[in-house]
Amino acid sequence: MYKYLIAMLAMVIFATAAWAQKDDEPIRCDTCGMFCEKSSTRMQMELNIDGEKGLYHFESLGCVFNKMAELKEGGAKEIKVANAMILDYSTFGTDDEQMLDPHEAWYLVGTSRLKGSMAPFIAAFATKDMATSMQDELGGEVMDHDSMAAQMVGDDEDRKHDGHDDGSKEMHAMADVYICPCSGGCCDDIKSDKPGECPKCGMQLVKKEDK
Repeated sequence: MYKYLIAMLAMVIFATAAWAQKDDEPIRCDTCGMFCEKSSTRMQMELNIDGEKGLYHFESLGCVFNKMAELKEGGAKEIKVANAMILDYSTFGTDDEQMLDPHEAWYLVGTSRLKGSMAPFIAAFATKDMATSMQDELGGEVMDHDSMAAQMVGDDEDRKHDGHDDGSKEMHAMADVYICPCSGGCCDDIKSDKPGECPKCGMQLVKKEDK
């Protein structure tokens, strides 16, 4: 009897530890698998897909548009955004990171590389003045939400968010080397002689092809 109770207690402790470990795992982008906390352009969305609600995390707006296309191609008939928040770029990496309503945010579209992000590079800010003040440093065009979304939709056919496909266009060819496809610049030093997971952002390493 006692042995049975001890065995049951051990199973409960093991299961609790397993769940705790799962809860401690970093949040990944639901499109590309990157660690969202590493991205300066991350966002989260509550989506209602054909009546079923779910919370999704994305490392960039490019991943949002890719996921929407993926869901539609998979047969989703109705996709509604119940709630959404995007990181204020100016607070990234601070002790007080702030999330914004993406419809109220202002954006720098087509900037230089943004840490942990993938192309197309789009930084969100709380105000137009803040976006404008960062324009000299980051480049890009200042846009409100509607203008940014319209450009993203218009560019979608040509863009296809290619940065997630290989991420090696700006690198020299090297045989049998695996690199991180993240084009945000934070993983440029990651190289391996075998496939695996990037230790910085969590994406799967890809073989570097000769160009």
